[in-house]
Amino acid sequence: MSFALSFTTSRTLREASKKGVQLYRRVMKAGPKVINVYGLDITTQQYRDKIREEFRKHQHLEDKDTVDMLVFKGEQEFQETIEVWKTKSHVLQYFITPKEEDSDSFLQRFFDGKT
Repeated sequence: MSFALSFTTSRTLREASKKGVQLYRRVMKAGPKVINVYGLDITTQQYRDKIREEFRKHQHLEDKDTVDMLVFKGEQEFQETIEVWKTKSHVLQYFITPKEEDSDSFLQRFFDGKT
């Protein structure tokens, strides 16, 4: 068990992308373990779909420093998840889409002075 992440800056975009692919594979492989450890009420397919969606958001990036930063942040999140340093609610935030507040919500009426 190592607590400190060791990370080196990539020399090329190709190297940075390779690190991203390696992270992607490890995160995908860990799906069943994450679901089991945190007792998530999602399927492995739902887990993998969400992870795939998150990685695809950034597949167009051309700057190696940006890719390195995202890979480093991903490594941190992954380590915190695997080491169970997060709570179930922290992990669930990635899988639950926030509800849109309806315009007739209590707070909106309150701020508009229409209580």
